[in-house]
Amino acid sequence: MFKSLKSKLTIPTNCDYFAVVFGIVLCSSNTANLLADDLIWERAYASSRGAEAYVNQLQTQTSSVAYALAGDH
Repeated sequence: MFKSLKSKLTIPTNCDYFAVVFGIVLCSSNTANLLADDLIWERAYASSRGAEAYVNQLQTQTSSVAYALAGDH
């Protein structure tokens, strides 16, 4: 199959380069996905905290109005 020295050296070397590039791309993709997941969770947590604060504010206002109305009767 490999008759010349050039083909004996070139094909395995190219396969090694391909394997290294494929490994780098795979690791980079995995790292990017992990970073994206972390950012998504961080944003979701911040959003839930904001929603919780808003609901707490509404509960406080509702309680104030309810106490005021109850005191009028």
